[in-house]
Amino acid sequence: MYFAVYGMYRADLSERVIALLSSAALARVVGWEMLAARPWLVRCWVRRVYLSRRELDVIVERWGREDAATGRSITHADRLPQPFRDIYLAGYADARKGADR
Repeated sequence: MYFAVYGMYRADLSERVIALLSSAALARVVGWEMLAARPWLVRCWVRRVYLSRRELDVIVERWGREDAATGRSITHADRLPQPFRDIYLAGYADARKGADR
């Protein structure tokens, strides 16, 4: 079980998981911080979620792709535990390869 911070993107009003935390209180704090730091977000909210390993992998890989697309430093991966660090880096590398074409 996780507490997911969902963000609504200003460009297309799509909703995505932007953070996964272990407690609701921490998730709310992170949601406020993300909203302040990312002007492309319209709003954030927290929801308790039960995710399969595959769902977690997809979310983390998307984070890597989005961070590469927005030019965020790859050092962000250092915050993630294994095996999620490798999944994030794979998504980051794929997005960078696609941008170089």
